[in-house]
Amino acid sequence: YGNLNAWHHAAPLILAPSAVKLLYGAPIREFWRGMPRDAWAWSGLGVVGYSLPPADPYARQVLWTITSTYSSTFDDPGWSLRPKRRIKVVDYRTTLVGADALKSAYRFLDPRLTDFLLDGFNDSTAPDLLA
Repeated sequence: YGNLNAWHHAAPLILAPSAVKLLYGAPIREFWRGMPRDAWAWSGLGVVGYSLPPADPYARQVLWTITSTYSSTFDDPGWSLRPKRRIKVVDYRTTLVGADALKSAYRFLDPRLTDFLLDGFNDSTAPDLLA
C-alpha cells in the first residue's frame, strides 16, 4: 500500500472549537488515522448519504484512501476474516442527472466492486448494505 506516514496521506484534522479539544482530540486523531490504515481487513464498506461535494477535498482524500486500501485486498480471501462485500454507496437520487452526478463524484471507485443504491436509506436498502 505504501508509506502511511507520508505527508500526502495526511489530511488535516478539523476539531470543533472548544476549550476541551485537548482532551478529546487525541482519540479522534487515532480513529481517523487508523481507519484508512486498517480498511484492508474489513469485510464490508458503505457510504450513506454523502454526495462528496467538490468543496470538501479532504473528505475525498480520506474516502479515496479508505476505498483504495479496502479494494486492494478484494480478490485475496486471506486478507479479511470474512469474504469481502462489494462497496455500497447509498444516496437518494431520483433523476438520471442526479445519479450521474453522484457516480461522477465517486468515479475513483472501481465499478467492478461498487454498487450505487439510489433509493435512499430505508428499510429495503439497509439489508443491501450487508449483502
